[in-house]
Amino acid sequence: MSQDNRKRQGVLAEAPAQTTSDLPSKLVTEIGRLFNMGYRLVPLGKGVDGRRPSTMFRGQKRVPRDIVLRRMQELGSHNYAVELVGLVVVDVDTDTPEAHSYVERRFGLSPFMVKSPKGTHYWYRLQGVAKPAVAAGNKIRFGSVAIDVKSGKNELIAGPHACRLDGGEYLPMSGGLPPMDRLPVFVDKEPPKAIVLPQTSMRAPVGTRNALITKKAAEFCGFLDTQEELFEELRSFRNAELDNPETFPDEEIRQIVRWAWRKRIEGKLAFKGRSSVKVSYDLAAELAQIKNDGPNAMMLYIKVQHEHGASRRWFSIDPAAMATAKIFSFGRDAIAKAAKCLVEHGVLERREVPILHESGARCFKYDYRLTGKGEGFNSYIIPRNQERAFVVIEGGGS
Repeated sequence: MSQDNRKRQGVLAEAPAQTTSDLPSKLVTEIGRLFNMGYRLVPLGKGVDGRRPSTMFRGQKRVPRDIVLRRMQELGSHNYAVELVGLVVVDVDTDTPEAHSYVERRFGLSPFMVKSPKGTHYWYRLQGVAKPAVAAGNKIRFGSVAIDVKSGKNELIAGPHACRLDGGEYLPMSGGLPPMDRLPVFVDKEPPKAIVLPQTSMRAPVGTRNALITKKAAEFCGFLDTQEELFEELRSFRNAELDNPETFPDEEIRQIVRWAWRKRIEGKLAFKGRSSVKVSYDLAAELAQIKNDGPNAMMLYIKVQHEHGASRRWFSIDPAAMATAKIFSFGRDAIAKAAKCLVEHGVLERREVPILHESGARCFKYDYRLTGKGEGFNSYIIPRNQERAFVVIEGGGS
């Protein structure tokens, strides 16, 4: 088969035989052994820390072993990764008894472990093709426990006997990895409780629509520049959130828009329940160093602390809805990145909650909870009213 034909069929051509004299023999042997058992290997070595892939699959099933070794040889790298197709790795970053006890209780301790520079990797086999729900959220954070659960295509984990540029090694603790079908099956014994939604309309019913649109008009007009923008936002809201939207005419929306805009101009719209928030200097300094996402994360943090700091309960962040409401000057994707940034800095704890529809459809949503980190104080200011709302101030003026 010619090289061109091999490429057209999604097969990477084997590289000419390369010397591997600069690579440790144990590393070369392990890469060959894993490749022969069917593992998907990726050479690492790019980036300042040498931990970025130097080649990827690009549609091919696997990168041939000789290409993996050649790319490592060319970059002077002793680092490679395994792509977790059909696999799950529980990556324990905090090497504490509490963390290992949590893994044993929730997932069961795999006998196949790799010691990482910070903790331990537990290897499992994925049963079926669906990515585990806990792996979608990836991070488990509470107390002295920091765990990442990784699985699926394009998810990488350092391979056994890999060595990073900073000298950190990944050493097998219980013999070499076996063929994938001999790994224990991954089981999550404590998945979050599913929310079951009845197969009924979640839209505002007739009789409540006018009051809801009026409330949203007052809320939206504080973030928009023109009456026409407010009209278009309310039309979209009507079509998405009201029962029988075709019976709620545009002219009725325009009347509400004119009322809300007049109240805005007259200075008769105001928020209820404003409260103070505090942010530690350390957190502010950390976020200030992150271009774009850092300042956005600070603004999001101030908002969620204001609204949820007193209750300490789980809450949702809906980037699409917040972007539609023009709460921030940045959009949906930036709000999602800001939330992720706060999770990574330990300010928010995140969990994944599956949603099961009676129709059989499955999806999930994220819930968040403030951890208390970054607030810089221990007694929390309780807002007078945690529900954000507008009121009309009779007799108010500019």
